[in-house]
Amino acid sequence: MVVQKNKFSGWGNYPVSQGAMLESEGFYKIQQHVSTAEQLTARGNGKSYGDSALGTCLLSSLRLNKILNFDKNDGCITCESGVLLSQILERIVNEGYFLPVVPGTQWITIGGAIASDVHGKNHIAQGSFSKHVTEIKLLLACGNTIVCSKTIEPDLFWATVGGMGLTGFILEATFLLSKIQTAYLQTENIFCQNLSQIFRVLEEKNTYEYKVTWLDTLNPKNNSYRGIVSFARHLLQDELSEALKQNPFLQKHQKKYSVPFFLPSWFLNWRLIKFFNLIKWDLQLRVKNKVTVSYPDFFFPLDSILHWNRIYGRNGFLQYQFVLPNPFAEEGTQKVLDELFTSNDKCLLAVIKQFGECDEHSLLSFPLKGFTVSLDFKRTVSLFALLNKLDEIVLKYGGRIYLAKDARMSLTTMEKGYAKLKEFQNVVKKFNPTKKFISAQAERIGYIK
Repeated sequence: MVVQKNKFSGWGNYPVSQGAMLESEGFYKIQQHVSTAEQLTARGNGKSYGDSALGTCLLSSLRLNKILNFDKNDGCITCESGVLLSQILERIVNEGYFLPVVPGTQWITIGGAIASDVHGKNHIAQGSFSKHVTEIKLLLACGNTIVCSKTIEPDLFWATVGGMGLTGFILEATFLLSKIQTAYLQTENIFCQNLSQIFRVLEEKNTYEYKVTWLDTLNPKNNSYRGIVSFARHLLQDELSEALKQNPFLQKHQKKYSVPFFLPSWFLNWRLIKFFNLIKWDLQLRVKNKVTVSYPDFFFPLDSILHWNRIYGRNGFLQYQFVLPNPFAEEGTQKVLDELFTSNDKCLLAVIKQFGECDEHSLLSFPLKGFTVSLDFKRTVSLFALLNKLDEIVLKYGGRIYLAKDARMSLTTMEKGYAKLKEFQNVVKKFNPTKKFISAQAERIGYIK
């Protein structure tokens, strides 16, 4: 057993809390921790942005890092909860498989992907990660293990996916993979001059499975915001060039750069980003539109910059991610952007994705059929008042805030955004009655009774 006493934070470097982290290899050691500890917070690789994996005593899953079974015939894989998505991809891509859902980084654990019920750029086609999970092995607060699925203990299953680690400690998971013919994708960009065009392009049917929009919030013209909608699809083997056909599953490793220390808080500012946005738009216009890329370059571009969160300085940053349901998504997003336009706190990175149908059994999973917008801000004293105003807009249009990115949401905002919160609370009360599994986020919001 390794016990680290240190200061910990999420990827946003806010908040920062003092605590101890337990790292143990093997089920029995972890079971012992759960049996003896008063309170524990499950933690994977620390890539959630806010305080959902912070607490006074953290229980790390990183030493549960084994792939237990991989059936190459049906694409079914079972692994321990501390396995990173990068490990899964290294194992399966050469066999002609891919993860059905990937978020913006491959450095998260399988346990974290389930607890956050992550989504990707293909929600319309593949839904959230939970759609593909067939079984979860969970260590309960009482020290017993239980297996849950969509048919076995389904209430526990649906409270665990998206439940932010409050139902128990995920030990193992089994899920299904997607079949691919190559490790390459074809990408295409469409340049949009305003928000209406962006939403229209995202809703149009095409042959691409993945779609995401980079939104320029710093160069508006007549209160219109331009953006680049990027599409991608997995290439078939006969679509590759002759050179790539020689090794269609070659996994090209990204060049790695690193931010070695926290940059001064003044370095990253909206004027600098405004300038870079102008360059990005101009350069993208000059690039050949349909391009073949390896999967890390499309799915995980920021993974090539290690510790990129240090660019924001020691004060950290907040990502504000919300979803708005159809048919109010465009109008609500415009209202949010209007509020940003008059604010001193400028958004330094904005992304829009489309969500499809969601499972009716989900309790705390984030997606709603509509559109999700992610906004990155440097942390300032005035930012929190702005985000409170954005909460009001999001709730007015029937939306909600993503728990995996949150560091300041109120209980009222959560109760109004998550209609099945009481059902979730009932499941937690049954399986985690003494709140042994807790987090700084759950305590801050106060949504575990």
